[in-house]
Amino acid sequence: MSVLSSHQMPSYHQMTTYLLGQIVIWDQAARYAIKLQLR
Repeated sequence: MSVLSSHQMPSYHQMTTYLLGQIVIWDQAARYAIKLQLR
């Protein structure tokens, strides 16, 4: 069990960091688009 759980944790951590990275990228892109429209 310990080997299985320790093997699953990194993949879950990578997926979480990947999703957070995507959210940050989309947030920056949206703010940049808003800045262009406000000019």
